[in-house]
Amino acid sequence: MTVNDSMKRAVFLGASGNFSNVALRTMLAAGCPPVAVVYADPSALSPASTAIPVRVAGRETIADIGAAAELPVLHTRDAEPDALQWIAAHSPELLIVACLPWYLPQSWLMLPRRGCLNVHPSLLPRYRGPAPLFWQFRNNETETGVSVHYMTGSADAGDVICQQPWRFADGIDYDTANAELARLGAQLLLKLLRPGVIDMPVATRQDETMASYFGWPGADDFRISTSWPARRAFNFIRGAGAWHRPFHIYGPDLSVWVRKAIDFDDRASQAPPLATHAGLPCIRFRPGVVRVAELVEY
Repeated sequence: MTVNDSMKRAVFLGASGNFSNVALRTMLAAGCPPVAVVYADPSALSPASTAIPVRVAGRETIADIGAAAELPVLHTRDAEPDALQWIAAHSPELLIVACLPWYLPQSWLMLPRRGCLNVHPSLLPRYRGPAPLFWQFRNNETETGVSVHYMTGSADAGDVICQQPWRFADGIDYDTANAELARLGAQLLLKLLRPGVIDMPVATRQDETMASYFGWPGADDFRISTSWPARRAFNFIRGAGAWHRPFHIYGPDLSVWVRKAIDFDDRASQAPPLATHAGLPCIRFRPGVVRVAELVEY
């Protein structure tokens, strides 16, 4: 089975984020298109369903990318029976998932002969859940990675087929990290389905004693204590800025809101908790100082 034969028997599933976009583009650029694309489309929601926000108008999605590549594309709001029938009509050997806002039911998991693979932006079993990059930025991780694993009925808990570590650079933003991990994940998929490979390599069971799960962040998760090191605060603001939520920086003698961090100096110090340097606010941490674009009201 050649790589093209393998990928022509795969259906790609994703959502409106850049993680799905980059993974699909990487596969197409390698000459390995899937047989079809399933887009979890928030704009296809019924009027009674408001849990998923409508995507920003004009933003490219995997539906656009798939259509441009002349692939069959299905828009669906969830794991509906009609969507499963549509996928089954393409006789897939694999389902490949890259960022889906809902979990696949058992009927979907049992459909493809070679299983369902998920590309997940963490080194599983750590940081299972729907927003792993956010939590890794918040928890001051310096190394992350991407995992390709079999999907099961439990969130991100299936056996791991392969992983690729990757280090965070100071000040990297969410979109850049997301895109790089998606690209690495797609490259892992392409290696799995390289020419001459018929069966998947032996997968490794995840160590549950090392597992961690994080759900969607809430308002309190955008709070930053001035007891943090400046490097951690800077990297979190830069890394989670794509969520478009202001960050509440607080301490015994400070409570301000910011949206953007400019730079940091982990060796700098200043007496007041908030000062101005070169026309911009500077916030004291322990240790170091973070310079921000402006203070905002919230």
